[in-house]
Amino acid sequence: MTISAITIQNFKGIREPVRIELSPITLLFGANSAGKSTVLQALLYAREILGRLNTDPDKTVQGGTAIDLGGFRTMVHKHDLELPIELGFHLDLDGIDLVDYSNHPESQFADQLSLDTDSAWVNLSVKWSERLADAVQADYEVGINGIAFARVETNPEDAASHSVKVNTKHPWLGPRDETDAASAAPLSAKSGTTEGEETSWETASAAVVGAVRSPARIETLFDELAHVLEAHDLKEMTEVVAFGLIAPGEYLLSVLGKLRYLGPIREVPERNYVPALSPDEGRWANGLAAWDWLSSAPREKVDDLNAWLSRDDRLGTGYRVEVKRFKELDTDEMLYLGLMQGTDVLDNISTIRKGLEALPARTKIILRQERDFLPVMPQDVGIGISQLVPVVVSALDAHDGITVIEQPELHIHPAIQVGLGDLFISQTQGEEAGDRIFIIETHSEHLLLRLLRRIREASDSRAVPKLRPESLAVYYVEATAEGTEIRRLRVTDEGRFVDQWPRGFFEEREKEFFGEPEDLREELKKFFPQ
Repeated sequence: MTISAITIQNFKGIREPVRIELSPITLLFGANSAGKSTVLQALLYAREILGRLNTDPDKTVQGGTAIDLGGFRTMVHKHDLELPIELGFHLDLDGIDLVDYSNHPESQFADQLSLDTDSAWVNLSVKWSERLADAVQADYEVGINGIAFARVETNPEDAASHSVKVNTKHPWLGPRDETDAASAAPLSAKSGTTEGEETSWETASAAVVGAVRSPARIETLFDELAHVLEAHDLKEMTEVVAFGLIAPGEYLLSVLGKLRYLGPIREVPERNYVPALSPDEGRWANGLAAWDWLSSAPREKVDDLNAWLSRDDRLGTGYRVEVKRFKELDTDEMLYLGLMQGTDVLDNISTIRKGLEALPARTKIILRQERDFLPVMPQDVGIGISQLVPVVVSALDAHDGITVIEQPELHIHPAIQVGLGDLFISQTQGEEAGDRIFIIETHSEHLLLRLLRRIREASDSRAVPKLRPESLAVYYVEATAEGTEIRRLRVTDEGRFVDQWPRGFFEEREKEFFGEPEDLREELKKFFPQ
């Protein structure tokens, strides 16, 4: 797994630090406006910070027209400009080969350090500058193998003023002289260090925040670090420090860059729909990228999609997708007229063939009803199918990374909702699944019940698919007077919850059967009088 956990603080409704540990299938439940989307938007914001140096975004690359973050003033908790937004990402790097980021002539340590790196964390902090009237990145901190390693700090009132701090007692830098212990001080709790762990920081002034993301700034970073480390007889470790500072951040950016976001309202393609020619990540947010994908997908991929859509033991929607490829002829052109006359077609077959080959190919996507094989357009069927197709396509697309889906159950029948559980399981298992993670914001009890059932059936050798409890993370998001609370509800091997669901959630079924608790007590008195 790539990102194993996310830590959020002072972001939207979240005040105190909240840690969300990710599993291959991670579900976010909660009432409307409880803050479920906050987790999803934190990922999009981090991509903007690292990928575009955009600390004050409204629109985002991956959010398209579906997400408007509103800028730092809107995102910071209770619009309090005195607070920093803190985002932390814990990375599982077991088996991951961190790339040689710089092609620096002295990068002799990179390969070995990559092998020695099992985990890392990257913390990002953004503060508001009154003088600059802008949000500035205040901290960039890296930890390696559970120990704080280096941090870049920015003065919020002077965005050009930076400092680099290096933990000279980190194991990567070797054992240090006992005199260094006098300057040791524990890191703040946000760094994730264990209590009592000693760290020793040395500060160097340098404008190097850009170097974390831009190879063009690497030389500046090397020069500044070499100057500082020389004072501690560590100049030969310059390459090690630079690698540890930059590589985890670049890897995090690569993971966030592969994130796919599917918003809660998927657009129905128009009758004259034309697929986009240029790649646009934001089209996944409104679902149109799924139809773009279908327009050029190999036949076997379309067959796989149809197997999920039509088979009764899967989603059983009663529809399949067909991609028609055709060319248009202008009835006034000579090619059309020549074909219609038909008298000398064979004599001019070579010319006609060249004319047909020169025509641009077009695609048309239709739905085919299974019961009568009648072709229909997506606009002519219930809204549920048009909402479902992008969900299934985004799941089936060979996409290694995080796929975020809001309300996959929107407008679809409960029988199809349970089938989505099997779809998500199938795409997180096997060698082809890689490090696939689904983060799903949902209200669907039916989806959850199917996942719990698959956990219960895991011990049955005949049951397929199977799901392990550790492959499922269920979180309940709740808005309180103190801020948004996010609690994980643990699941046993028997597919039951260790932790009790909060009062008022998934209770509607019991209330409809038995009435309010007071009514139930009155009924019980008839059978069990005191």
